[in-house]
This record gives sequence, C-alpha cells and structure tokens, in this order.
Amino acid sequence: MFQIPSRFRVIVIGTLVLLLAVFTLFQSGGRVVRADTSIGNVPAGTAPSSVAVNPVTNKMYVANRDSGNVTVIDGRNNSTTTVAAGSTPRAIAVNPTTNRIYVANEGSNNVTVIDG
Repeated sequence: MFQIPSRFRVIVIGTLVLLLAVFTLFQSGGRVVRADTSIGNVPAGTAPSSVAVNPVTNKMYVANRDSGNVTVIDGRNNSTTTVAAGSTPRAIAVNPTTNRIYVANEGSNNVTVIDG
C-alpha cells in the first residue's frame, strides 16, 4: 500500500510559459491542509507538456514538446539538467524500480529511454 507523506511536492506545468511552479503541500488525515508556494519556479524547456516523478530518487522529469528534450529536476535543491529526446516529446513515464525514464516522441514516432 502506498503511503502519502505528510509533506510532498506538486509540479504544475504551463504550456504557454517556460517555467514550472513547484508547491509543497502538507496533508493530514488524507486532506491537504496547507500549500506552501515559497519554493517558486523552476526553468524548463519550450512548451513543457508532461511531468513524471521518481519518488525513490526525488527527481522530476519534464517532457519539453517544442525543444525536443527533457528537463531533469533534482527535488533536493531544484537544480536542473537537460537530456536530449526525440522530436516532439509528448508523454513521459518513470519506472522507479529500474530508474529508467520513457519519453514518447510524437514527431519521430519512437520512445527515448533515459537512465535516471
């Protein structure tokens, strides 16, 4: 059974801006009791379209549709790195067991596999 921690982060992406809003949520009894927006924004590539999270490594992966890459966010300090993907990455998924990230590239009709 998955246990929701009392404090966790939520990533919100906007496709018209190049920033991700990062919120820390605090929950009690299964309900969000407070949202802390002081974490701020994290830069991403052009037209971020989807986000996947690896809860084991505390890393977030953002598929950037128009820049053809993936922004990797380290959840400890919000630092970022960029990894190349195929053309028009649209969807992204993480396998936390293998620490592999799968990016579905609409423009090149393939899947990029990234070692996390």
